[in-house]
Amino acid sequence: MRFCDWHKLSEDKLDAPEEAGIFQVRVAEGLLSYPKGKSAMFYYGYASNLKNGLAGFVHNVLPLLEVNREVLLVRWMPVPDTEIRFQGYLEAFHAKFGTLPLGNELLLHRRAQDLSGPPAPEAK
Repeated sequence: MRFCDWHKLSEDKLDAPEEAGIFQVRVAEGLLSYPKGKSAMFYYGYASNLKNGLAGFVHNVLPLLEVNREVLLVRWMPVPDTEIRFQGYLEAFHAKFGTLPLGNELLLHRRAQDLSGPPAPEAK
């Protein structure tokens, strides 16, 4: 199994299959700086339905990350063992670059902030 070609994430209709798989998102130009090097990779994800999962990423995740989808490319690969493959890609990225891809890291921080709630008011 192989990833498909890269597609602009800004395409109105991504022709992803309606089956389980993993996807990768990268910046279209340049490289992102990580603790142990540089990479174009921005985010790794998986979905039980790639077509719906990518739509959810575009409409729900990217706004949280405050990233313009015009600067991103995406590719996907249908696989039955989505979570295992996803974890493998994250672990390999972390081992090579010293952190998670920027988008995954940002999403974790945003979700942690949402769980902790708003900051407490200062005592006067």
